[in-house]
Amino acid sequence: MKRLLLVAIALLTAAALANDPTINYQGRVTAGGGDYTGQGYFKFVLRSGEGEGLWSNDGSGGTNQPGTAVNVPVNNGLFSVELGEPPMHPISPLAFHEWEVALRTWFSTNASSGFELLEPDARIRPVSLAQIDTREAVIVHNSGNADFDNIQDALDCVATNDDFRVVLVMPGFYEISAPLNTALGADMLAIRGLGAAPEHVFVINTNGPACAMLQGRIENMRFQGAPALFHNGSDEDELELVRCSLGTDENVTTPCAVLQGNGDVDIFETFFDVGGPVGIALLENARFSAVHSAMECWGDTHDNAIAIACSNWQGRASLESCDLEGGEEGLSLGIVDSQHCDFELETCSFERGIGISNSTVQASFANCSIRGKRAVTLVDCGQRNIAFSECRISGETNAVVYVQDALLGADFRNCEINGRDGIAVQVVGTEALQQGQQVEVDFESCHISNWSNGEAVTNMDAIVISNSSTNQGEEDLAVSMELIGSSVSGNIRDGLNSSGADISVIRSSVEGERNGIVGAGGFLELDYSYVEADDGDAVNFSGGQLDMMYSDVCGDGNGRGIYAQADPQMGMPILIQDCTLESPGGPALECEGGRYICMGSVFLSGLDAPVLLRETNNVMTLDRCRLLSHADLFGATNANPALLLYGAGAVATPRLTHCLLEPASTAEYCIDVGGGAATGNVYMINSCVSTGLSPNVGILDPGPALGYGNYVVPAGP
Repeated sequence: MKRLLLVAIALLTAAALANDPTINYQGRVTAGGGDYTGQGYFKFVLRSGEGEGLWSNDGSGGTNQPGTAVNVPVNNGLFSVELGEPPMHPISPLAFHEWEVALRTWFSTNASSGFELLEPDARIRPVSLAQIDTREAVIVHNSGNADFDNIQDALDCVATNDDFRVVLVMPGFYEISAPLNTALGADMLAIRGLGAAPEHVFVINTNGPACAMLQGRIENMRFQGAPALFHNGSDEDELELVRCSLGTDENVTTPCAVLQGNGDVDIFETFFDVGGPVGIALLENARFSAVHSAMECWGDTHDNAIAIACSNWQGRASLESCDLEGGEEGLSLGIVDSQHCDFELETCSFERGIGISNSTVQASFANCSIRGKRAVTLVDCGQRNIAFSECRISGETNAVVYVQDALLGADFRNCEINGRDGIAVQVVGTEALQQGQQVEVDFESCHISNWSNGEAVTNMDAIVISNSSTNQGEEDLAVSMELIGSSVSGNIRDGLNSSGADISVIRSSVEGERNGIVGAGGFLELDYSYVEADDGDAVNFSGGQLDMMYSDVCGDGNGRGIYAQADPQMGMPILIQDCTLESPGGPALECEGGRYICMGSVFLSGLDAPVLLRETNNVMTLDRCRLLSHADLFGATNANPALLLYGAGAVATPRLTHCLLEPASTAEYCIDVGGGAATGNVYMINSCVSTGLSPNVGILDPGPALGYGNYVVPAGP
């Protein structure tokens, strides 16, 4: 028969953050009526007064006998063991938060069998949590059963005493009347809540800030106040929040956190639940970083709440893997009246969009999800760069991306931009632009589209870009856009609509439910690109400069491949080189006014003339071009010529060199006049036709021969 006699139980040294508390357990064990000597095998469990398991030597949990034993030498019946030391499972300080703790023991002289439960359980009831020697830590409990019952007193002790660096706060509700703060030089201080969740250590100030610590590290605590956190640090001040929770009530008018001055605040795995108008306010030169954190603005009386608001801010901030949700009508990120500030954002989610106005910002958004009725708004921004890469941007009703008078390079790389019942991208230059100011937005490897959830919305284009008429003609008041390797799908109306702006479409595709591209004024460049219209013109361009090289366009319905109305006084001609223009129902190319040079291009039409030239102020040169009808391929009838000179009276006089004109087999002539014109003329040199010219069309003498097939052709008007 074995019997264990308890001699002493004591709580000895424990390190607060690196090591957990241990219990020095000493006693006497007898076997067979005498003191036992040899190896003893013990199993231990700590249980609460309610019978719940708090700790076991092998970490198995519960109050049943552990699976493994602890080998302890016994000499003349005496033994001593440090419970919680390796290889045993560590004891959590929370075990001693219980009002009553008891030690249950099993003993055997055999490691594998014969374990006997020793009764009764040994009761452990420290007079105070302060009896736990935690080396560099002090313990706070609002019951008074610790080193301190007041968090601020503990902070003051640690900040002024080199023997302590850590404050451990036991679970509880701590109502304060002044914000927690730390003395200067307490940069190594740490305060840690010992609850299972931040809300278990709840610090609240109903009349002001809950926390105003400038330095140190805060872990696993909940702060609620107005604001919950206030930081007004200097260059040397740095505060860390780890796995914390910050909140404000709905009736407050202050931000949840106010960061100003010149200090640093870094947060990790922290949650902000915001009932007021602002989550985090960044002011002055504050520096801020957040990783794996989230913010939700939920107040019903603050629909326009902003998750992070920057005003008159000149600092820098970085966010990684964060979720930000503003109010129903608010923003996830708002920057206003801020100069020379920097933002880096990676793998973040912005549920209510971002807005930047009247600010000079260097910002990069990488692999972010941005949503909102207007997901991205850039207005009156200074001359720095805002870059989006690998981002998913979506919105509804309004323009998803809206840029106005933003004097910057707004760059989008590998982004997807989708608008429902609205415009996907809108860029605007107003009369407020000053001399030398330019707006530039670039898209590379992006997909831009809009679509309608019903039939009510019919007048929204995928991309709309415009420059005020007062700015047009001024080189240094330009609004420009570049599409490189991108696709544009206008599933409501047009793919791209431009007014007075400069557009470059390079290795990209543009498609529209009605027209592909509609432009008035400005400059349009198409290189190695494809433009398609589902029920209109692939390109409808007037009053500006068009350069098109190595590209294909296709109109549909009665639309045209390209309709161009150029200014006859414009110095530079419209250029179409090595392209294919096609329309099944309308002309492949219809020109009205201006000068045109078409080289090495193919013009295809099904039911109309491949090329139609209007009026007399049209100067057209066709070199090495093919004007073809594919009506015969589809068994259709097309009586139109390959080239139609159209006008009420006099008509244009085009120049054709090395061209092939092949209308449908049902067409009588390859070149004819229309629109009321009685006669017309052309210059034709070294060209081939599949049928004759109308008797109303004459071939003009190209002029004196220079030999070797060269001629002097009169210049156009």
